[in-house]
Amino acid sequence: RVLWDAGSAGAQSMVTSAQAIAMAQYANAKHGLNPGQEAAVRCGVEQALTVVWGPPGTGKTKTLAATVHTLIHDANARGSGLKVLVVGPTYKAIEELISRIITAIDQDAGCVADVCVAYSRSSKPNAFSTTSTRIAASSFQIDGNDPGFSSCIASIQDASRVSVVATTVMQAYKFARELHGGDYVAPVFDAVFIDESSQVPVSR
Repeated sequence: RVLWDAGSAGAQSMVTSAQAIAMAQYANAKHGLNPGQEAAVRCGVEQALTVVWGPPGTGKTKTLAATVHTLIHDANARGSGLKVLVVGPTYKAIEELISRIITAIDQDAGCVADVCVAYSRSSKPNAFSTTSTRIAASSFQIDGNDPGFSSCIASIQDASRVSVVATTVMQAYKFARELHGGDYVAPVFDAVFIDESSQVPVSR
């Protein structure tokens, strides 16, 4: 649908305009956004599909981290579970983005979340630290025998928890395969963020 019917997805509202404005204002207060970045957060939380474009140095990663942080805060405030997938073309991109997200929610007393960073079996997981017990950050290989992977699956399957999964685009399908035994289109995540989407080879 994202590829072939983007227009209708972009026109679908996920929250009311008033809710989206309030959430964007919260993001601005926490992240010091400029007007364009705040508007991007508003669109990101309100619409079913949002594309954020800008040349290097315009704060796209900052805006993305602010949007994810805001969704996590909102879910906690409502006492609701939330499942978020964050993907990008490389581990370097993902590690930069997830580090910003972890820092933001770690400093926000209103956030409780499990953050899982998934790596291929041939890649060495990078450790991510937090200062609060409210945030459980783990990194692991996508392997059914890896305890970190098992803990991440348990978090995703618990509807009451806020869970964030970060990995590369190419590993996301392997994560789904391990999770659902090959059913790639099974509904899992409430929100999906693709960093540097123009670098993603959709034909693969």
